[in-house]
Amino acid sequence: MCAEPRTGGYAVKDFEISEIAEDLRTGIRKVSLTGVTTSDIQGIVDATSFAAGLAPVDVVSSLPTSGNFEGRVAMLTTNGKLHRYHSGAWTVAVDGGDLVYNSVTTGALAAGAVTAAQLAAGAVTARHMGIGDFENLNIDANFLDPEAWTGETSLYAPSNPEDWGSAKIANIVGDGNAYTVVSGTFAFDIDATGEEFWLSWNGRDLPPRNRAIQKESLFS
Repeated sequence: MCAEPRTGGYAVKDFEISEIAEDLRTGIRKVSLTGVTTSDIQGIVDATSFAAGLAPVDVVSSLPTSGNFEGRVAMLTTNGKLHRYHSGAWTVAVDGGDLVYNSVTTGALAAGAVTAAQLAAGAVTARHMGIGDFENLNIDANFLDPEAWTGETSLYAPSNPEDWGSAKIANIVGDGNAYTVVSGTFAFDIDATGEEFWLSWNGRDLPPRNRAIQKESLFS
């Protein structure tokens, strides 16, 4: 094609290269826009063609160990993940502050992905948990609600009563509604030589004194 000057612009028309004198054809190449194949342009643009500060994303089967630079990005074909080269190492880590609230749900977590090692001390408390099996649940671990203890109970406490007929031991039995101090001699086995056992209990005197009692006892 050639351009001819016209008022207000140029007129463009086709021409044959044969119309140009041979001594003027230097550097002129005829290119057909149809029939251009991959092999015609293969390798024309490579990693060295990018301007300073620009770099393509590498597609690799293993992360490069040389030629790395801060900000380099590679897509690893073995796991389909984008890796970033940062602070001298490849990483796929995502900062927690970059996560949209509620974007990570149970379905997004692989089985076993979250273990005790990933939980900060005290991060999970009872209010964060849903209880599905109540068989071994102690709903009154602090003994604040007598009605919670519906099963038969037998407690032992060191004491020195003069009228219970026992040497420094009291046996207290009940079912959650009432407890009775059983006098007489009794025994229980502890197979832990040299160990110490502590028992803490709360109670209240019978009227008219009606005093609150708190006791911590040591077994050894």
